[in-house]
Amino acid sequence: RLWVVHRLDVGVGGVVVFAKSAAFAREVQGMMERGEIRKVYVAEVEGEFVGGEGEVVECREKLAFNAKTHRGSVDPENGKPAHTNFTRLRHSPAKNTSIVRCALFSGRPHQIRLHLHSLGHPIVNDPLYH
Repeated sequence: RLWVVHRLDVGVGGVVVFAKSAAFAREVQGMMERGEIRKVYVAEVEGEFVGGEGEVVECREKLAFNAKTHRGSVDPENGKPAHTNFTRLRHSPAKNTSIVRCALFSGRPHQIRLHLHSLGHPIVNDPLYH
């Protein structure tokens, strides 16, 4: 039997960590919550991403999520705190896209997608927030 340590949003590719015991799954989840382990993603976004290559762009927009519609939104008044740092790795003028490193400091549903959209750089081919 395996225990899932964390989740990925539907349609997102990446590594999912599993544990062989419930106790170890809880231990790793605690490490993630305390910031001892961080999830980092890479995304292709529309346009030339804000900031220069290697420059960290911080986004702390508060987010709300509607479980019935499976959609999120930026909600400065009623949303929950969310924090993502983005770093442009490169820009492709030919495609007018950028490759961006996304470091999560919280784990709200659709957080990266919503924060990138709020910065004016939605993820390429994102069916919900493009």
